[in-house]
Amino acid sequence: MLNPTMVEIAAVDDSGQLQPLPPERARREGLQLIVVAVALSSPAGILLTRAAEAGGGGAWSLPAVLPRWGEHGATAAARLMRGSFGLGGLALRRAGGARYRADPVPGATAERGLVQLFRAELASPDLPAGGDGGLRWLAPAALAAELAADPRRFGPLLRAVAAAGTLDAWAAPGGEGA
Repeated sequence: MLNPTMVEIAAVDDSGQLQPLPPERARREGLQLIVVAVALSSPAGILLTRAAEAGGGGAWSLPAVLPRWGEHGATAAARLMRGSFGLGGLALRRAGGARYRADPVPGATAERGLVQLFRAELASPDLPAGGDGGLRWLAPAALAAELAADPRRFGPLLRAVAAAGTLDAWAAPGGEGA
């Protein structure tokens, strides 16, 4: 039996069934993780953070979180925005998804993820929290150019989402797409 105080996430087993497991166990067993990412845009561009997913190695990525077992994707996205950046009450909209694989760093297991992408917009790039230097706003066209020039600077989650074609929908409010 799993420890009831341990946070469980939704992982997809080889038969396609959702399983409630601690994140470490899901990764160790090589199961596909459900990941919620948010494309947060402002007039300054799209918010990027330092990637924490396996194989991210400090590369730039979208803010992302593993939803808790039974937690709806939009609820997880709202929890991420509130907890990481102090942003509540955002109008989060589903904006597609992608699958990614992060090759392991030494001593780690490869990570496979199924991304549920949400989008939200801010009128200003000023964030109430999270200004620790691990954040960057990047215009959609500049992001596309940097991804093409040196994709290794970006985490596997962001590369997969961009490859899925959702980059075009990430224009800043009133701005143009990539």
